[in-house]
Amino acid sequence: MSGDDDFRPRLGRIGNRSGGTRGSMRAFLKGARANGRLRRRSSPASPRGFAGDRRAIIQARFVKLGGGGMGAQRAHLGYLQREGAGKGQERAEFYDAEHEGVAGQDWLESAKDDRHHFRFIVSAEDGQSLDDLKPFIRDLMGQMEIDLETRLDWIAVDHFNTEHPHTHIVMSGRSDDGRDLVIPREYLSHGMRERAGAILTRDLGLQTAQELEAKLSAGITERGVTGIDRVLTRQAGENGQLDLGHVRRHREHYQARLKFLETHGLAEPVGGTLWQVRPGLTEQLATLERRDVVATRTARAVEAAGLERVAALPDEQERSPRAVIGKLLVIARNDELSDRSHAIIDGLDGRVHHYELGSSYTQGLQPGDFVRAKPRAGGALEMDRIVEDVAKAHGGTYTASLHREHDRSVSPKDLGLIRNRLAALSRQSLVLMEGEARFDGCTDLVLRVEEAAFRAAKRSPTMLLRIDTMGLEAQVNARGLTWLDRHLAGENDQEVGYSGLGGEARELARQRRAVLVERGIAQAGRSGALEPQAIERLHIQSMHDYGRAYAGESGLAYAPYQPGREVSGKVMPVSDGQSPVFARIEYARQFTLVPWSRDLEGLRARQVTLSWSLSHGIQMTRGRDLGLSR
Repeated sequence: MSGDDDFRPRLGRIGNRSGGTRGSMRAFLKGARANGRLRRRSSPASPRGFAGDRRAIIQARFVKLGGGGMGAQRAHLGYLQREGAGKGQERAEFYDAEHEGVAGQDWLESAKDDRHHFRFIVSAEDGQSLDDLKPFIRDLMGQMEIDLETRLDWIAVDHFNTEHPHTHIVMSGRSDDGRDLVIPREYLSHGMRERAGAILTRDLGLQTAQELEAKLSAGITERGVTGIDRVLTRQAGENGQLDLGHVRRHREHYQARLKFLETHGLAEPVGGTLWQVRPGLTEQLATLERRDVVATRTARAVEAAGLERVAALPDEQERSPRAVIGKLLVIARNDELSDRSHAIIDGLDGRVHHYELGSSYTQGLQPGDFVRAKPRAGGALEMDRIVEDVAKAHGGTYTASLHREHDRSVSPKDLGLIRNRLAALSRQSLVLMEGEARFDGCTDLVLRVEEAAFRAAKRSPTMLLRIDTMGLEAQVNARGLTWLDRHLAGENDQEVGYSGLGGEARELARQRRAVLVERGIAQAGRSGALEPQAIERLHIQSMHDYGRAYAGESGLAYAPYQPGREVSGKVMPVSDGQSPVFARIEYARQFTLVPWSRDLEGLRARQVTLSWSLSHGIQMTRGRDLGLSR
C-alpha cells in the first residue's frame, strides 16, 4: 500500500453483489435471490434458523377499501383499540413514526381516498425481552421506507393480551408520489421478516445455546406446524423419506419430534436412522391445530354459559347441509388480522356446534339470540338448468309461456317456484327481470350461479340468521306468533333432542301450550299439533304488534287491515330473520299489513293493488315498478 487512501471499503450487506444502492429494495431482493437466502438459506443438513439469529413472525394482509372495505377497516381499528389489549390490561393506543396517542379513526379519515391498505401483525420471537416495542417497530418501518424507496403513512398499536406481545400495523396503500403503493410478494413473505430479525438480533444479540434448546424442546409436542416440521418436510423430499444421520445439530430434538408425529400416524420409523414422513405433513398438522382451536373455543363457551353439553364432532356441521337451530352462545372474531368470525351455538339437538362465518356481516346478533345456522348451499339447482335450456332456444329469454312451449307437462306450481327463484336471482343481478314475468340473460345461468355460489361460500361459508327476536323463555308468554308455536304446530324441521337445549325447549313448549289454552287461543284437553286457527290468530296478533311498533319508529300511521277490503301501495317484505312473514303495504303516509304470499315474491318495492281474506288468501292486481324518480 502506498498510503491510507489506497484502501477503499465497499459498503453494504456482506455478500450483496447486486450492485444496487445500499439499502434499496431492488438491491436487497436481487441479492437475496442471487445467493438463495429467500428460499434456500442453507442446505437440508443445516436447517435455517438455528444459528442464533433472532426471528419475527409477520402476517400481512391486503385490504381493498371499495364496497364495504372502508366500513370493515373502521371496525377493525375500533377492535384494535379496545380495552384490555394494552399493557397492564389498559386501553390500547395507536402511535406512528413520531407521535403517541394517535386517533385511529382520524388517521383513517385522512386515508379514506386510498384504493387499498395493508395490515401487518409483527410478533417478535423474544418480544417479552424488549422493554418497549415502539422503538423496534419504528426502526422496522424506517427500514421499510428505505427498502420501498418511499415515505410510508402508518399507525401501529401494541397488544399484550396474549402470551406473546405483538404489534398491529395499519399502513396506507399510497406512496409519497401519490400513486398506489405496490409491495412485491417476495418482500412481504421474506424480506420484511429478515429485516425485523436483523433489528432484533442487533438489539438483543444472538440467541444463546440455552435459548435455542428451550425453544426446540417446546415445539416437540406441539399439535401444529413448527420450524422442525418445515425442515423435516424439506429433507424428506418427494419420496417422504429422511435420514437423521444427515442432521448434524439438535438431532435428538428431531428424533423426539418424529416420535411424537408417529403417535398421530404422521411418521413411522423405517430402520436405523431412516424415517418415513406422511405426505402433506404440514397440512395435516394445520388441521389438528384447527381442531384444537375449535375444541378450545367450544369448551370455553360452554363453561362461560354454565352448561353441560356434548360438542358436535369436528367439522361435522360444516360438512352437513342440515341446518341447526339454537341459542347463540358466542359470536367473535377468529383473530386480530382478518375480519372473519365464528359462532358457537347451543343446538336443539342437544349438542354444541361451532360454525365459521367468514366475513359475513352479523351486526346486531348477540349472545342469547335464537338463531338458525346453515352451511351455505353451493351450486345451481335443477330448475336453473331447466331455465337455461328454455332460454338457449329463445335468445337468452325465459318466460312461463316459453317454458310451456318447451315442456307441455310443466305444472303451474313448478312455474311459480321457478318465477320466485328467478326473482331472487334478479336481486343478485344474475338475471335481468323485465316487467313481471320476463327474465333475460339466462343463456349461461348455471355457470353464473355456480360462480356466485363459490364466491359467497368463500366469503361466508355459513348463513346465520335470527329466527325470533325473543329467547325461548320469553316466548312462553309472548302475545304473537313464536318459534314455540311453529314447533307445536309441527312446522319445525329441526331435530329437537331430549337433553340439553332440546329438553328445555320441549318443556317450554308444554308451558306455551298451557298459556295459549288459558287465553282461549288453543283448545284444552289436546296434546297434538297446535290448531291452524290458533296459528292464524297468533299471526294476526304479530302483525298488529309489529304495526304499532313500526308506526312509532317510522312516523307512518298504522291502518289495521280489514279482510276483503282492497288496498293499493308499495310492497315491502317484513322478515323474521329467515324469510318474509308478512308484507307492509305503504301508501299516503300510512301503511297496512297482510300475511306474506309467494305471489308477492317478485313484487318487492313495486306498486300493487290487492285484497286479502282468511278464506281466499291474497287476490291481487299487479302494478308497475317504482322507478328512481318515484
